[in-house]
Amino acid sequence: MTLLNERGRSQADHMVVLDIDNPGADGLFGMRDLELSGYKGAFGGKDIDLHGFDVEILDDETLRFYVVNHRPPVNESLPLPGKEFGANSTVEIFDVIRGKEATEMKH
Repeated sequence: MTLLNERGRSQADHMVVLDIDNPGADGLFGMRDLELSGYKGAFGGKDIDLHGFDVEILDDETLRFYVVNHRPPVNESLPLPGKEFGANSTVEIFDVIRGKEATEMKH
């Protein structure tokens, strides 16, 4: 636990979609961020500390994301020293409706 560094968080993690079947003129494949709808981070905002994810196809329209979130340890919205209290990792579950119009991940 001595290697945990809660001050080293990027606080800028986000999920991005690429429309790989429809390359745009800019060559970026329609790259866009997905809003985290219904999600509250460790301090009440939208901060997420992404580590990895897996995806389950629920049906033709819906994808379910299981996202590993290395949240900082907190107590009633106050930060706690990670070296003392350890990790506060969670698995967050988000659903996304497939398609070019996808703009959010629902928690």
